[in-house]
Amino acid sequence: MQNNSLYRYHPLFAAFLRQNGGALGRETLRRAMADCFARGEYEQAADYALLAEDAAFIHQCISAALGRPFGQGHCGNLQGYFQCMEAQKLALSPRVLLGRGMYLSSRGQFFEADRLISSALPELERPGPNRLALRYGP
Repeated sequence: MQNNSLYRYHPLFAAFLRQNGGALGRETLRRAMADCFARGEYEQAADYALLAEDAAFIHQCISAALGRPFGQGHCGNLQGYFQCMEAQKLALSPRVLLGRGMYLSSRGQFFEADRLISSALPELERPGPNRLALRYGP
């Protein structure tokens, strides 16, 4: 089910985790994160990771989602994802820095977006695992 109605269940899931707490709740959440990620539902996996306050997994989800054309997914909670990573002082990969810059640009924060994109692009243009292939056109 790939529509926005799916997101209304998050408060229920969060309540379940609080009620069942401990190992059962965390394990259920980890399984949901892994299952969504394995199916390519990176935004949903990131939402579950946000409930678990797992900044490293959010980082993985954003990086994987950037393999698709930007804006194709349902990353309505990018601000929450970036706030979680910032709160945990997680170092962002060049790929995720680029994503954050793109997000900030779409929000009109051009100065900060330019700073992030300018720092990410040299790393992404080098041969290696961080190399990014940019596609233009339809």
